[in-house]
Amino acid sequence: MFKSSLLLLALLWSISACTLTQAPEDQPNVIIAPNETQIALDATLTRQAQLPTPTATLAPDVLLLSADRKLLNGYYEAAVGEYEQVLAQGEYAPGDARGAAAFGLARAALREGLFADAANALTIFIEQFPQDARVSQAYFLRGDAFLGLSRWENAIADFEVYLQARPGLIDSYVYERVGDAQLALGQFDQAVASYQASSSADRGLVPQLILREKLAQLYISAGQPAQAAAQYDAILSVARNAPYRASIAYAAAQALLNGGDVTSGLARMQQVFEQYPDHPEAYQAMQALEQNGVTIDLFQRGQVSYAFGDYVGAIDAYNSYSTQHPLTDIPPQMFLQLGRAYREVGNPAAAVTAFQSVIDQYPTSSVFGDALLEQGRTYFLSGE
Repeated sequence: MFKSSLLLLALLWSISACTLTQAPEDQPNVIIAPNETQIALDATLTRQAQLPTPTATLAPDVLLLSADRKLLNGYYEAAVGEYEQVLAQGEYAPGDARGAAAFGLARAALREGLFADAANALTIFIEQFPQDARVSQAYFLRGDAFLGLSRWENAIADFEVYLQARPGLIDSYVYERVGDAQLALGQFDQAVASYQASSSADRGLVPQLILREKLAQLYISAGQPAQAAAQYDAILSVARNAPYRASIAYAAAQALLNGGDVTSGLARMQQVFEQYPDHPEAYQAMQALEQNGVTIDLFQRGQVSYAFGDYVGAIDAYNSYSTQHPLTDIPPQMFLQLGRAYREVGNPAAAVTAFQSVIDQYPTSSVFGDALLEQGRTYFLSGE
């Protein structure tokens, strides 16, 4: 019985092994492939995955507000970028928003020196918004942009449009710009006429003086020194600042002298030398006078030389003056300044002697105390 059971189990195991190791001969080999719909869907998903993440588009009024704030705060390049975003929205942005963006872009670009961008924006504004109240101003700004691009004739044309549209407002500044463009084109007579019109129109004092200087230089370049001197005289009639007056008076004298009017030029040099002894122009005028054989007062020469920093020249002039005049004719200020000049050139002993002359000879003078102080300072600086 036991042997029969073992034989039965062995037979069953053999049958199972054959079943596990043999594949049915008639079983088909199946390959699963995606259909056309699945392929199209996969391709669409792939393309979408490759697209950049979309960003939200700001409303035109929000962009304008931000751009205007940047323009006000001086972030001109950033303002240009935001104004361009408004214009890029096209018909999606309202017309007034696009107009404001074009005008604001031009202003920001001008201040940043982006003249081509400014000119393009203003052209868009002028052509697309001809009824806007700012069109006249747009012509003026585009004229400025054309100046920056050296497009002189275009600039003149735009400025003339502005003058016709808004006469009497800023005529002086517009005429000056026209003159600049005409001068760049080599149109000397037209430029002079424009500058003269500019100087005749209402204008602030300082800009007016600057304009007259420019016109004077133009006359000098054209070989018309008398006209240049007339412009300088017009400046002197209103200028009050002493250093500025000295520089203008010297410029007038130099224009006449270099222009061939030696007599008038030297007469003006003498005025500069006498009226502005504490300014550098007096020293330059003194040199011009000496080069032309004009005799210079030694005391004045010492004053002018000392003020200019020519201490050796001051010492020579003062010493010569003191030997040619009695003590009663020598002002105590000369010895005071002589002592200072000696100290500047490193001769403290001579400086002390000059200060002592004031102390001994002018005890009631207003500079007596100054001489004492200067003498003490000299001793201190020399280590005594």
